Amino acid sequence: MSRSAPSCRLHTGLPQRSLRQGCLLDPLCQGSCTKCSWQIDILQSFWLKALMDCAVWCNKDTQICCQDGSVTALRSFSTVFICSFMVAAPIFGYLGDRFNRKVILSCGIFFWSIVTLSSSFIGKEYYWLFVLSRGLVGIGESSYSSISPTIIGDLFTNNSRTTMLSIFYLAIPLGSGLGYILGSSAKVAAGDWHWALRVSPVLGITAGTLILVFVPEPKRGSADQVGGRIKSRTSWFCDMKALAKNRSYVFSSLASAAVSFATGAFGMWIPLYLTRAQMVQKTAEACTKEICSSTDSLIFGGITCVTGLLGVVIGAATTRLCRQKTERADPLVCAVSMLGSAIFICLIFVVAKKSIVGAYATLRRPRELLQLAAAHIPSGPSLEKYFSVANGPVNRKGARGIPTAGLFPSRKQLRQHRHKVAPSNQVCIFIGETLLFLNWAITADILMFVVIPTRRATAVAFQSFTSHLLGDAGSPYLIGLISDGLQENYTTSTLWRFLSLGYALMLCPFIIVLGGMFFLVTALFFLDDREKAEKQ
Repeated sequence: MSRSAPSCRLHTGLPQRSLRQGCLLDPLCQGSCTKCSWQIDILQSFWLKALMDCAVWCNKDTQICCQDGSVTALRSFSTVFICSFMVAAPIFGYLGDRFNRKVILSCGIFFWSIVTLSSSFIGKEYYWLFVLSRGLVGIGESSYSSISPTIIGDLFTNNSRTTMLSIFYLAIPLGSGLGYILGSSAKVAAGDWHWALRVSPVLGITAGTLILVFVPEPKRGSADQVGGRIKSRTSWFCDMKALAKNRSYVFSSLASAAVSFATGAFGMWIPLYLTRAQMVQKTAEACTKEICSSTDSLIFGGITCVTGLLGVVIGAATTRLCRQKTERADPLVCAVSMLGSAIFICLIFVVAKKSIVGAYATLRRPRELLQLAAAHIPSGPSLEKYFSVANGPVNRKGARGIPTAGLFPSRKQLRQHRHKVAPSNQVCIFIGETLLFLNWAITADILMFVVIPTRRATAVAFQSFTSHLLGDAGSPYLIGLISDGLQENYTTSTLWRFLSLGYALMLCPFIIVLGGMFFLVTALFFLDDREKAEKQ
């Protein structure tokens, strides 16, 4: 019998490790992992394109829906996408465990690209079509995110799999950041935001064709040396029952939902938060045109790219290093990174509030500032701690009879305070996001360890379902609802619109802490669940 073409998978003979590619090779299979490297590159290229689409949509939506200061339309638009993704993910998970995965991938990619291109020709008067197309895009994305990690899981194992999953998930920060940049640049260069959605479909169709032609269909469980032992698949209900009893899978999925909650809220609202901060400082005017300045989106895109890249790389390297000390390294690294991230993300809004309020006081708004302070902060030392006014004549009693004499430092002191706080705020943003992005690839690796190969697509799909259901399906809507509620119940002003959004976003650090606790619980059951998966 002739020998089949060499492939990058484990064989029954003694394996030999390729240091260059990080996978296991048979002595007769030297050099074949170059093909695996190309396969990961192809998978990553479309994931990059996919996330560019998502960020472009988000950037475009912000310009359309938020010109009047209300965020209701925007939060509803985002929710439609997430809901369609959640509905489709379990279906693709079921198909991915039972049929040819690369065919499913390619069909989903082509569908996604066609919908994205078609949506670029929809006018603003047909808003309901935007909503429909956004939902269809969610269906296409669910096919890719549910199946691609399982292909990588069947090509590599252990540290090699961690490395390759990290390379794959590098597309998240790259795609998101480039999407914001692409969306902003296309709108300014072409004078029409529709062009932002006409670039990525070409990349998508190209990537789908490459996957269909060059990416093979690896045998399920081949990298884990169980491919030959898999004789039959269990029913879908049996798979779901087993996943529900898998404690590491359940708690890591809940932790992933906490990450999704925060990233979904930040991706939607941080650019608007930056815009409102500039409006308070009078360094930017409210946008009344369809084509607005792209500075905030460019800044946010750059931050997302850099911190995301650092987070994924540092997370993978730290996990490989910690595995030499403890076998529970994966969930422990995730837990520590999330708890650390919560601290710095909380500081973002605390530092920003003090900095902006100090700057606002130098803009000759004393009466409005005092009214705002009297409405929301008790009289006494707390008023002096948080608010300062140095300009213009004011009523000596202020609003609600609060004494104001002697409370306010000089304009020079305020300027010094503002310039001192700004660098600290930037450092908090950078460190907080880097730590938050640390666990993307590690969470997927935890799933590969504790779930058997024939259930992985279903497991990935339902982890995505849970993450979106408890995470970014509701977080943009909830943050927007809280922000709008605060604006309606109190005196509306430029400063209060900024502060209300900041107060709403303060919910995120508490959710992140909860996610860190879930990862700590995952660490308790990780070894037992991994051993059970290896024995099945």
